[in-house]
Amino acid sequence: MSTQANSQQAKQSLAPVLPSMRERVYAYIDSCGMSGATDDEIEVALGMKHQTASARRKDLWDASRISWDGRKRKTRSGCLANVWITKAAAVRAFAKGSGRGNDPSSARA
Repeated sequence: MSTQANSQQAKQSLAPVLPSMRERVYAYIDSCGMSGATDDEIEVALGMKHQTASARRKDLWDASRISWDGRKRKTRSGCLANVWITKAAAVRAFAKGSGRGNDPSSARA
């Protein structure tokens, strides 16, 4: 069986729990507000494997629910990683005047 077939089979077996996992990742990123979260921070906070956390974060990116705000932070291994924010957090910060000077409608997609 090919790697792609294995990946598809794994995704199908997880189908019933993917929405709740995705929402856990979303809720964590949103709870970070404009500080945002890296994939590494998501993994640690939620106790998820890298592959699981990054795949669910990518689902949120594909659904346009989160944005990369242009910042990077160091991971536990010292590598730089993108910082993700929810679009809802950006809107809240902009409405309060505490955004980073960015109009949330221009958040990177």
